[in-house]
Amino acid sequence: MRLPLSRAHRSARRLTTLLALATLAGALGALGGCTHRGGIPDDVLYGSITVRVVNRATEDVRIYLVRSGMRERLGQVTAASTESFDLPMRRISSDGTFQLYADPIAGFRTALSDVIQASAGQTVEWTLDPSLTRTSITIIND
Repeated sequence: MRLPLSRAHRSARRLTTLLALATLAGALGALGGCTHRGGIPDDVLYGSITVRVVNRATEDVRIYLVRSGMRERLGQVTAASTESFDLPMRRISSDGTFQLYADPIAGFRTALSDVIQASAGQTVEWTLDPSLTRTSITIIND
């Protein structure tokens, strides 16, 4: 059998619940504040770069973004075709640099771009030669 709580217990329970909700609201507010980096313009935080891959190779390739030594798949480019990928700035390392990596689906030779530094609104065009031994980077201001 459950005994009814006294008025003092009910008030204490309400106060505890209100304090817990206030603490949670404060923590969520603090988390929201962590997502904005003071002094960095919004276009750097929320803009994007277009990565256009011109695949002149005879095989399909998977394209990866490389930053801080980690690879993240962007997509696939069919042989002898061009594909574009939208790359949000938040996916690029804090110093604004990254590399691109091409991994052929049926081949063994891979390609890694030089270090690229691009700004929001620019297009990075990466051209792969037929044997994947040479690549070139062009940065286009849109």
